[in-house]
Order: sequence, then structure tokens, then C-alpha cells
Amino acid sequence: MPAYNAAKTLEITYKDIPFEFVDDVILVDDASRDDTAEVARRLGILPYRRGELSHQVFRGGLLHKLPA
Repeated sequence: MPAYNAAKTLEITYKDIPFEFVDDVILVDDASRDDTAEVARRLGILPYRRGELSHQVFRGGLLHKLPA
């Protein structure tokens, strides 16, 4: 899940995820300047932070999740 300054909407978005179809959630934080990472941790999501363009951020999050 890509995120940028999403602290105010992250919890609502996370609760709308259909977990009967989703095993894991990856939050890729694109250098947010708010409390996005803290909100993610409170929800049990480990944020992966990158300060690049969104397609590169998303790719980086996927590569982080895949086994080596």
C-alpha cells in the first residue's frame, strides 16, 4: 500500500482491506512528513520508507517483501 502523508486516512483504509483475500500488507511510505509511520506501527504494519517516485517506491516495497 503506497502512502504519502496518510496519517489521517491510514487506519480507515487499512480497516477496509478484505483480509479474507490478503495475507500481508506492505506500507511503502514515500518520505511522509506527518505521522504515517507511527500510525502504521500502531496498526501492526511495518512501514518501508523510500524517498523516490511512487512507482519506484512500490517496486522497492515488493522487493523488500520477496524472499531473497
